[in-house]
Amino acid sequence: MDPIIPKSTYGTSVWRGIKNMWSSFNSQTAFSVTTGNSVRFWQDTWIGGQPLRSRFPTIFRLTKNPEAWVSEVMSVDGDYTSWDLDL
Repeated sequence: MDPIIPKSTYGTSVWRGIKNMWSSFNSQTAFSVTTGNSVRFWQDTWIGGQPLRSRFPTIFRLTKNPEAWVSEVMSVDGDYTSWDLDL
């Protein structure tokens, strides 16, 4: 997830500071996946320190749904978790 920079000059220095620190901040945070309805499997940094599309570019190129939610890819049945990457 990248910060959105405003187009107007009002508050630009504040947003520039946020943008410059974003990488450091983002590497220290994580998403709470819960049901997986608010976290993108490939696009968001939710496991590891970077999006899965960056960690596994070859697999990402094969996926049919690059915008998939975690809930669309992961299935949990008790202690058993399965993944359907839709390749």
